Amino acid sequence: MRGRSVFRRRAFTLIELLVVIAIIGLLMALLLPAIQRVREASNRMRCGSNLSQIALACHSLHNDFNIFPTAGIWWDWPFVYRNGIPTAPPHQNKSFLYQILPYVEQQQVWRLGPGQEGNVIGTVIPIYYCPSRRKPAGGPPVSNWGQANWIDIGTGQSGSTVVPQWKPGKNDYANPAAYETITIGGVSVRTYPEVWWAWERTPIIVFGGWGSHTNPANRTDWQQHLEYSVSLDGGVKDGTSNTMLVAEKFLRPRCYDGNCWYDNEGYCGGWDNDTGPLVAYPSDSNWWGTRCRPGQDSDDTNREPCEANRFGSAHPGSFNCVMADRTVRRVRSSIDINVLASMVHRFDGLTFNWQQVE
Repeated sequence: MRGRSVFRRRAFTLIELLVVIAIIGLLMALLLPAIQRVREASNRMRCGSNLSQIALACHSLHNDFNIFPTAGIWWDWPFVYRNGIPTAPPHQNKSFLYQILPYVEQQQVWRLGPGQEGNVIGTVIPIYYCPSRRKPAGGPPVSNWGQANWIDIGTGQSGSTVVPQWKPGKNDYANPAAYETITIGGVSVRTYPEVWWAWERTPIIVFGGWGSHTNPANRTDWQQHLEYSVSLDGGVKDGTSNTMLVAEKFLRPRCYDGNCWYDNEGYCGGWDNDTGPLVAYPSDSNWWGTRCRPGQDSDDTNREPCEANRFGSAHPGSFNCVMADRTVRRVRSSIDINVLASMVHRFDGLTFNWQQVE
């Protein structure tokens, strides 16, 4: 009996189990931040890849039409067709993200004609989402308040598609614009003061589209003026490596899965808070001033009302942008707003150091 008891297995005590659990918990606490950093680095790279693909699509459109996509005109201006086929810029009122659909393997969505606007707006385009922020998915259902208007400049027909509700496809990237006077190294440049709504002409992706009349003879000077676009043939005087094309936009975390007022129309809205412009506004004397500085996503209410036009991201301390030469840059949130405005302005002539940016 005594011999058999020598080989009897001894059980763990409660104290030993608690010690093991404590060690495992400590290891998890040490490893979790490292895992999160690796995950964020991976997400940031995927985000940069999305921007690179968007830039490639913009250049592919430029190769076909010798102009870049435009930012469109307002969120409720109509989809523009010619004999049932969507028009190219500068005769398209919807956003640059809509205009480049054929170049991001979404031609079947882009070709949907009058009456299918709800399906277009409700389509989720995965590369329009930053993985650090949210998964590709439509927002909560919204009603139609003008997004599905359309006009066919070939047939002269127009209308508004009846769409009771849809889940808008979202986007985390938008076009920028530079405002007011930019000052770097004691040299100041005003943002194109000689034209109507000057700041709309400063970026590469500019405000532009088709007026409300199908007959050009009946259109006003203001409507003709909207047909504006930018080409590489002299349109980007500062050079493609020094001029921003598209960037990440700020969004409140509580809006990620919701429909905040500046993230509720979907990716098609032309020159709208959903798709841009993101504001580089150097003047702090205006209410846009300091509250429009770039920043990480936050529910801080001190940023209202400019939160709808801020550069920003879910990445800590910086946001991604893509330059016109397709180079993806990491821009710190504390960047001098004048330098940011100079990055956006395509012909201000000012120079900046990349150490001021990244």
